[in-house]
Amino acid sequence: MDDNFEYLLTGGAIIIGLLFGVFVQRSRFCMTAAIANIVLIRDYRQLHGYIAALATALMGTQLLEGFGVVDVADSAYRSGRVDWVAVLGGGLLFGIGAVFAGGCVGRILVRTGEGSISALLALSTLALGAVVAYVGVLEPFRGWLAASTSIYIGDGDSSLAAVLGLPQWLVAGCLATLLAVFLIVGILRHKASLFFVVAGALIGLVVVAGWWLTGYIAQDEYTVYKPYSLSFSGPVARTAIYLAEDQRQFLQYCTDL
Repeated sequence: MDDNFEYLLTGGAIIIGLLFGVFVQRSRFCMTAAIANIVLIRDYRQLHGYIAALATALMGTQLLEGFGVVDVADSAYRSGRVDWVAVLGGGLLFGIGAVFAGGCVGRILVRTGEGSISALLALSTLALGAVVAYVGVLEPFRGWLAASTSIYIGDGDSSLAAVLGLPQWLVAGCLATLLAVFLIVGILRHKASLFFVVAGALIGLVVVAGWWLTGYIAQDEYTVYKPYSLSFSGPVARTAIYLAEDQRQFLQYCTDL
């Protein structure tokens, strides 16, 4: 892989990250905030934005896969192993932590960029916890838990469509339709803001751009990357490991995160 190709990938990743940061910062995009606004002040606008982002990302990603542009099935998200205990337990802990921290990881990153000390503390705690779990004292327990509780899908694809034995486009289309109907009904029943809906759609397009960059642009005859899009916990862990370890160990850990 030549230097120009590396610069293209790095530049594309920086642009995607900057666009995501701008959209999130301007719209205050955050699922935790959306739920809190519904419960506390009956404000559904951020939820509408989140649904718009989810529907846009879902359809855009499926179009990339359907037209053979990106092989999403090769990504870590579609591997044949389902760590259901980690998903349920980690999701519960993540939700509790997001409430106390005042936002999800994406929102915490943006708030850190804005200069929030509390967000920086939450981000530092996340980085420490990720390093401890991936390569620290909890790594043996994490490995044992995954090996003991994981479910393996026979055909190596854990997507909902593969589990149900249905075409990817059919499941994606049904889910996108349900999200669109839910969004339209929500807009009609509650005071809606076009700003949040557009911001959510733009964030969804940024997710699609991430898949396109890693799953199409990054693929050449010499180096093959697994398709990847916007993520937060893994990159935060990689950054912490990079700062704490030498480069060889960092590259070794990156294959597992």
